[in-house]
Amino acid sequence: HKNKVREIVYVVDKEASHDLSSGILLVRNLIRLKEVSSATEELSNLRNVHGNQVELELMAAILMRAAGDREQAISLLEELSKTAPDNASILLELGQLYFDAGHYQKSLVMCLKAAKLDPSCGGAFLYLGHYYRSQGNNDKAKKCYEKSLNLNPCDNEIGAALSDIYRLVGDHAANLLLLQRVTSEGGRVSCGWAWLRLGLHHLDQQEYERSCQALQYALQISPRDICVYECLGDAYIARGAQMAALKVFSRASELSSDAPYPLYQIAHINQMVGEYLEALHGYETVLAIDGLQPAVRMVALVGLAETLITMARKHYEHFFHANIKEDCLRAIAVLTRAAVERASSGAIWKLLGDACSLLSPIPTSMAVFAVPARLFDPACGDIQVMKEVTKLEILQLGARCYALALEISPTDATLWHDLAVNTFQQALALLEGQENDINESAAKDVMQRAISAAKKSAALDPNNSKTWNSLGVMCAHKEVGDTRLSQHALVKALELSPSVVTWTHLGSLYLQLGDIHLAHEAFSQAQALDPSYVTCWVGQALVAESVGHADAFDLFRHTTLLGIQVESCFGYSHHVTNLAVDKKLRLEKKNKRIVKQSVPTANDCMLFYTRTIESDVISLNMSGLTLEMSGLHQTAAEAYKMALETCGHHASKQEQP
Repeated sequence: HKNKVREIVYVVDKEASHDLSSGILLVRNLIRLKEVSSATEELSNLRNVHGNQVELELMAAILMRAAGDREQAISLLEELSKTAPDNASILLELGQLYFDAGHYQKSLVMCLKAAKLDPSCGGAFLYLGHYYRSQGNNDKAKKCYEKSLNLNPCDNEIGAALSDIYRLVGDHAANLLLLQRVTSEGGRVSCGWAWLRLGLHHLDQQEYERSCQALQYALQISPRDICVYECLGDAYIARGAQMAALKVFSRASELSSDAPYPLYQIAHINQMVGEYLEALHGYETVLAIDGLQPAVRMVALVGLAETLITMARKHYEHFFHANIKEDCLRAIAVLTRAAVERASSGAIWKLLGDACSLLSPIPTSMAVFAVPARLFDPACGDIQVMKEVTKLEILQLGARCYALALEISPTDATLWHDLAVNTFQQALALLEGQENDINESAAKDVMQRAISAAKKSAALDPNNSKTWNSLGVMCAHKEVGDTRLSQHALVKALELSPSVVTWTHLGSLYLQLGDIHLAHEAFSQAQALDPSYVTCWVGQALVAESVGHADAFDLFRHTTLLGIQVESCFGYSHHVTNLAVDKKLRLEKKNKRIVKQSVPTANDCMLFYTRTIESDVISLNMSGLTLEMSGLHQTAAEAYKMALETCGHHASKQEQP
């Protein structure tokens, strides 16, 4: 500890002028305090008094090493080793310098000679341990460190090296015994290295509370040590105390503003707690650091892309299509950078596939996407060059990304499921009829490929309810019509993990088959699991509507209060406009009030619906009706005009051979 070293300096300073041993001790401790100029002056005084003795020449070499002049120190020690070949201290110092310079074989020879000349020299065994560790011989390294610690039981560097090798070879019991002995000894409570490693030991053993306590002790000893802050932050994250970790990493960043790890962890924590804009800023700050290590740059790129994809999913809940498009395209650009650097990472290709697949719900009017041309043409060297693609093309790109990930992990059931969903989305894009030279049979073929991929996923992981649910949805589509397999898959998913989504899908299947009673029961099960899930309420409203029940309108009204859902928007607006145009019902005072109160909500519903499904003539006409009832005649006229244009477009397509 620095205070102890200063006490030694104060004591020996009085004897240094006339006692060589005291003078050498003074110089050594001044070097430890990094007071090189004072050490140089004191060494000069000793030379004036005692002449150029070997011990003083050795101190001169040590001083050169401390000043950063390694080559000159090596030259001096090589000359001294010829003059005094039996001096273990000279050989040890030369061995240390060789090791620092990367001359490991020379270092080994010098340290072996030093250990042979002086078997009680702990430093020689320390550097022998360093040598064997650098060569991957951890067992020999451990024995050397243990021998060194037996010779110098109070040496912090030796203790730290032994603890590190214990962690490396997995000898956790010996490591714990060593660290507890050091931290509990009187007079050694201030050994920060031991508290730090004790905290890391407990962190490895998932003893997070003890880890935090040990690292807090280490922080009290070294309040400006950024390494301790980083370890404590990691322990807090492992314990689940994200906000405490955020404070610790923020403090570490204040101490070293250009350190990338605290900045990365701050961004990662913000991502975990849902502060996505702060997370984006944090990752971008990390990526802007000059000389960033490739591994750090890679995790920052992946973190940035994950945050953008999460934001896109959040925007999807609110029908913010422009935001979805922007975030997904940014994520694709970021992941392209990552894929160029590490094409062998399946996780990067998986995320690229996710970003492409998330663009599936984008309406046709916005379905032109600018993505790096390199994703389509590997010969394109500049990832800044962009290429405009359609929705179908970007979904096909997503499928290729999943395929590349599957080449790396061919038995990953999750990747097969993602590929199945993406392929199904391609079929839906084909059925939109916006692609040239694409017919209905091609869409059916694509759907069959999607079902095959889903079956492959189910075969690899038969206990994954999500895969069975997706398979059930695909088989229920009218272009497939395999309702028996659809029912089997959905029931299997419910057996594995009852969920509100799967119950709702099963209810939709029964409704499609005309089994109203079973549909009602399935939707009721979904409502019991999650009363706030809007789609199951839409299902109940459709059940009531199919039997002509008076509660259908009230059920649709309730769905609009729960959230935004496409069928909810259409169903509610349909009932509002029906009530408004019915000559008999609209004259009733109660119905007049209901229509007046419902029209604004119906307007919003049709706005969301027509933004999502732009080519639906009925919804455009219904939107015109609700706008007209609100007195927005010009906007209503535009909606009617769009409905007529869409109707004419459909008619011209049907006339084509």
